[in-house]
Order: sequence, then structure tokens, then C-alpha cells
Amino acid sequence: MKDKSVVLITSSAPRHQFFVETMSERLDVRLVISEEGAVNTEDVVNLIKDVDPDIIFTFGCNLLKGNIYKIPKLGCVNIHTGLVQNYRGVDSSFWAMHDRKPEAVGFTLHFVDDSIDAGDVIFQERPKLSRADSLDDVFLKTCKEAIESLARKAPEIMEGVAPAKLARRGKLYQSKDMSLEIKTKVEKMLPDVLSGYLDNKQERDKEIELISCLT
Repeated sequence: MKDKSVVLITSSAPRHQFFVETMSERLDVRLVISEEGAVNTEDVVNLIKDVDPDIIFTFGCNLLKGNIYKIPKLGCVNIHTGLVQNYRGVDSSFWAMHDRKPEAVGFTLHFVDDSIDAGDVIFQERPKLSRADSLDDVFLKTCKEAIESLARKAPEIMEGVAPAKLARRGKLYQSKDMSLEIKTKVEKMLPDVLSGYLDNKQERDKEIELISCLT
């Protein structure tokens, strides 16, 4: 959609580069901020204001303050690689597997506000998992599906969407919650967890209703 101006805020890993490339193919991206440190700075605010964007899309950056997310006319939309009614913060797909809930693996497109991954929800979906997936596979599949979905749905979002209030906030995880011991435990049990889910996927998926405010 080339009639509305877009700013992207992200980071520098390959998945973030894929985000920039995929979004730029479809949208009028005027500015890309690849976060290497603090993002809520006066310099960044001035850069964004100079562009005067219609919307900001974010993926993998630090929490934004109102001095940034309130700038664009249409708001600021984030990709969260988790279903926010179950898991917020970091490593959401990992914690879903830790809890033996692959049905809670998915992504959320939501508006950014002062909360952590609890802004109004636009759309959710699950990636296609397989029995042979590793933890990295699950995470990267979720990232890829989320980015491609946002690129497809961005025009509809920019035409105007009535998002859903989040009725229940999922558990918030931070980087400090992860440990080598926990990761090793989940890696060992992952094949059984995935097999148990995929053997009864249709019924398991019904346990968590996905939110969608798009056509």
C-alpha cells in the first residue's frame, strides 16, 4: 500500500532483516530504525516526526514509550510471537512448550500502548508445526508466519480496524526466567509434546480461541 507512509522499528538479527525486506516490498516504508541501544530517545523521536508517518510497525524492539507510539496518525502495531491471552514478554513459544501447550504457540498483531504485549488485539494465528521441529524451528516458523501475515494484512489495518480489548492477560515472562537447565529439559521433552499435540490438533486448538478483527 503505497499511499500511506510507514516507519518500521526493529532490531538487527536475520529475522528482523526479513521483517524489513518483506514489509518494504508491499508498503511505502519511509524510515527503518534498527535498534542497537536505547530507542526512546529525542533523536529517534525527531527522526520519526520528520517523516510524519501514518503508522509504525514494530518487531523485536524494546518497549516503546508514548513519545514514539503516539506519533503516527493510525497508531503503532507490534508483532508479538505469542498468543497474548496466554503468554506475554519474551520466549512465548518456548514457555508454551514448557507447559505442554503447543496450541498456545502463535503470533499476535496488536496495537502498542503502555502495557507489555497487552494492547488491543487485531489478529492472531498459529504456525504449522511438525513432529521434527526443534525449539528454534517453532520460534522461527512463528516469526515468519507473523511477518508475512502482517505484510498481507497491513493495507486492511491501515484502512481502519476495530481491535479487540484483551479480556485476559497471559503470564509475563522475561529473559531472566530462562535458564540452561530449563531449556535442556524442554528440548528433551519436545518430541513427545509435539506428537501429543499433533495427534489431536483439532481438539487441542479449540482450547484457545484465536482473536481476529480482520476479514
